[in-house]
Amino acid sequence: MRDYDKLNRQYMSLNHQMAAQQALFNGYLKFSAQLNKITKNHLNQRNEVDLSSEQTKEVIKKRLSDTICATHRVPSDATVQLHKHSERIRSTAANGDPSLFTR
Repeated sequence: MRDYDKLNRQYMSLNHQMAAQQALFNGYLKFSAQLNKITKNHLNQRNEVDLSSEQTKEVIKKRLSDTICATHRVPSDATVQLHKHSERIRSTAANGDPSLFTR
């Protein structure tokens, strides 16, 4: 009878251990599935933004191809000025001071 009790306790211990491991594994599977969904959504959003950007570029190219702007060169300092302006906008957005947008 003692052998039976000993084996029964071992069985119960291993059974509890297996149940705990299964619970952890199921939690991991759920976490992985959620992480995959988040990653997929993020990639889809990036692809949509890229597609939208490309479509915008194409529209601009088509609209400007027959205008006087297409035949004139851009002054070399214009790109520097535009870059500085965009940096001011970014720093203003980071600081949260809306009065700087009016400059």
